[in-house]
Amino acid sequence: MTKLSIVLPVYNVEKYLKETLNCLVNQTFSDIEIICINDCSKDNSRSILTDFASKDKRVKIIDNEQNSGAAVSRNKGLDIATGEYVLFLDSDDIFERNLAESVIKAADENNSDIVIYNYDTTTGNKKINFKKNKKLIDKKFFSYKDIPDRIFNIIPPNAFSKLYRRKFLQENNLRFQSLKSCNDSYFALASLILAKQISLLDKVLLHYRINATGNISSSRGVHYKNIISVMKSLKSFLEENSVYNEVEKSFIKAFRNHLRYEFKFVSKENKMDFIEFCKSELGNDWKNYEIITKPVIFQKFVMFFN
Repeated sequence: MTKLSIVLPVYNVEKYLKETLNCLVNQTFSDIEIICINDCSKDNSRSILTDFASKDKRVKIIDNEQNSGAAVSRNKGLDIATGEYVLFLDSDDIFERNLAESVIKAADENNSDIVIYNYDTTTGNKKINFKKNKKLIDKKFFSYKDIPDRIFNIIPPNAFSKLYRRKFLQENNLRFQSLKSCNDSYFALASLILAKQISLLDKVLLHYRINATGNISSSRGVHYKNIISVMKSLKSFLEENSVYNEVEKSFIKAFRNHLRYEFKFVSKENKMDFIEFCKSELGNDWKNYEIITKPVIFQKFVMFFN
């Protein structure tokens, strides 16, 4: 069995793909497979994949029959993966050569279902760090039960900054939601509840390319209703697993932050539509989140005491 499967959705990223693949084929840890899901790219991405695959048998190419989006591609890659562990990476980012080696070592040493690591932007001027917490940092591993009131607030809700044990994903039937944006948020957050052991690795191992053509961050504010679907699904999941009451404080804070972030990017003409949609979808729960419509200075004041 391969030690690590890397799932890489690919769509119109010829400008960045060679650099991304070079980072992966030159990892210091070699027992990997790189599953590239070509999502009907219209540029030269398929040719670049073919060139790399011809030189390195670890590079595998899967072609979608129709353009289906990152979530479908990631789910397909997970179904094909043979590794003990899985990384879900983006095809326009840059990775440290010791990414695979570092996360696998952490997972093996702590018998972790998830390893979370740091990343920064490609400009190098912004580190996306864990919120420092001695109770967490002093532990080799933890679960949501150690910090139920903060579990959703210590890390960004993405999949690309986390290593997953494949058996853990299979046993819990964790899948990506087929959405135009936020499609990995439910996956990332629900997994934190299901994991028996989670490790934090305070190393910057990935450099996230902001606003690359076609990536999710470049269309932020367009698919602004998706976050409601994500968090409603997460709440249902938490209630079904009888843990909502335990993590309610963290859930509300996370949901509020996600709504605030989306609201910031929504165009002026769509802001009222966003608010009305929130009201209709959330019903009585809207009272927990309507603060996002208030002036920023008021929001900061209230959040300071939360």
